[in-house]
Amino acid sequence: MKIKLIYLAAIVVASLQSFGQNSLKIGQQLPDIEISKIFYHKTEKAKLSDFKGKLIILDFWSTACSSCIAGMPKMDTLQKHFGDKIAILPVYVYINGKMDQTLVTYLDSYWRSSSILSKTSLPSILDDNFAKHFPVRVAYQVWIDEYRIIRAITSPEYVNKKEIQKMLNGIFPEWEIELKAFYDGKSPLFQQTNSTDAIFHSEFSSYRRGLDSSFGIIEESRLKRQKLFIANSPIISIYQQGVFDSNGKITNDNIVIETSDSSRYFPNTYLNEWLAKNSYCYEAYFPISENKTNVQKKMLTDLNKRLGVNARFEKREVDCWILKQKKVANTSNPLTKGTAYKNIEELVSYIKSTIYDKNTKRTYRSLPILNESGLKDKINVKIDRTANLNIANIIKQLNQQGFDLVKEKRLREVFVITDKSELKGK
Repeated sequence: MKIKLIYLAAIVVASLQSFGQNSLKIGQQLPDIEISKIFYHKTEKAKLSDFKGKLIILDFWSTACSSCIAGMPKMDTLQKHFGDKIAILPVYVYINGKMDQTLVTYLDSYWRSSSILSKTSLPSILDDNFAKHFPVRVAYQVWIDEYRIIRAITSPEYVNKKEIQKMLNGIFPEWEIELKAFYDGKSPLFQQTNSTDAIFHSEFSSYRRGLDSSFGIIEESRLKRQKLFIANSPIISIYQQGVFDSNGKITNDNIVIETSDSSRYFPNTYLNEWLAKNSYCYEAYFPISENKTNVQKKMLTDLNKRLGVNARFEKREVDCWILKQKKVANTSNPLTKGTAYKNIEELVSYIKSTIYDKNTKRTYRSLPILNESGLKDKINVKIDRTANLNIANIIKQLNQQGFDLVKEKRLREVFVITDKSELKGK
């Protein structure tokens, strides 16, 4: 049967960047790995046994992983707090080529010139021996006890004072391994379908241990149908991948959650543990020729039934950030530096991403930003990204250049999700 992959992606809230695959087992004892190059350490070479008596945390990173670099100051603070009890060792991940002087010089120069990395006192490992024992991936940590036994493989959020102290006390957690299998939709996620609907049928289950979050659409030409698959994804992500509004998608700034218990929708603990309790697997099949509006209606009804919610589109007056022009610019303190934005769309997009990333990234919720400046095309606005970019600072910078950002209500189409426990009276 010919299968055509139309769309495939990892869901952002759950996946790690992946370059390859290798398997590790909790409880496995590692050999005394020789480290041929270690920067900013008392010696340029070492073995794992040189860190005997310490809890070792290998932190896999690369220059392409911005979140890895942003997390280094936290790692440095923890290293200083626990001192000789632990050894946090950043391990540089590289794929192609070999460890030659060019790579050594590049990495050393990159670290020293980085405004973040250069301020830490951490060592840094460059050695392809690690690729023989660990998956070639970034943004994960391997915890190794004083006997070189692997005790955990986690995401960065687990690396904190509380969990490190537990490990030092000999309390080994039963966390699910962070390195999960990636599902690409080519094999059946569900072995058997129970539906007889020729137009639309679906399968659904709770979280499946060991499977990474992903979604995609596959065309099965011989059967003249398409398959939407969603693996281990939370409720909001499921609706965003399975249902679309009049603009083509449900965005984070047009979702309204009505519930007295937000823990089903937003993480309130370690993400991996929260996903295990609050994510699901879903497959939906529909004919290639079927009207997409009809498919969307069926999918929305189906998801509501399976998830026990009432999700729907409504017109509501909601809070928004409104970009306006000021009659008179505040020129008393002109902005002399910053990144220039030449059109409104770029400016609005940047402001939205900044507010979302800095203030609401764990809630998937940000207010819409609407352009009511009267301008649709070219502008000349600067934003100083080196400043403390919160909403008040952005407004101040805009004021200096003849713009304002004010919070007002506007009538908009929103996607409302009402939890089952709140359905009475709706």
